[in-house]
Amino acid sequence: MSDEHEHAFRLEEYRHISAAIIDLDGRIMTVFGLSLAAAGTLLGVTAPAVFGEAGPAGHTAPLALACWSLAPALLVAAALKVQVNLRRDIIRLGLYRKVFFEEDGVRGLRWESALERFRRTFRGETNDPIPMAYWLIALASVTLSWSATRRAGVGALAWAIVLSVTVAVPALLKRLHAEWLDVIRSDLPVIAEEWKPVKADLQHSV
Repeated sequence: MSDEHEHAFRLEEYRHISAAIIDLDGRIMTVFGLSLAAAGTLLGVTAPAVFGEAGPAGHTAPLALACWSLAPALLVAAALKVQVNLRRDIIRLGLYRKVFFEEDGVRGLRWESALERFRRTFRGETNDPIPMAYWLIALASVTLSWSATRRAGVGALAWAIVLSVTVAVPALLKRLHAEWLDVIRSDLPVIAEEWKPVKADLQHSV
């Protein structure tokens, strides 16, 4: 294969990887949009039952209503976990591009190297609107749950159940938020080292 044909072949592979990265990024935004819509719908359905004229006391199962009020928070926590995994895949694919293409000096391919310099200069990236939006939903969800419990006039045991759940849900979201920040602030050179043994094995096999 001539140098020009090899260059064209590698450019095409690079484009396919770029398309996969764009697709993953699109999935993140899709999950974000759908989760916001679903959580907002759940909040809109639950709030009238909690703050309506009859209130939770008029509900057939007030404790169940208090727990159900936490469904939006659980939904966004699950959505954030999905987005953390998608974001991690984006970084791995991006570093594959860097190790297999940019470090080989393929002409015109310097995106990941430029991104790495940007992240060093500005100490990472700022995609915090996603977890911040989820925190707002979780806060509204927990507030609904506490209000449902208070207005229903349930006993001490029910309060203990609701308290344990409402503490567990923000703790879960906090852990997932930390995972998100870890991915956003990933040390790219360290992760790139994971691809280098793979590259060496491939070159050795050829």
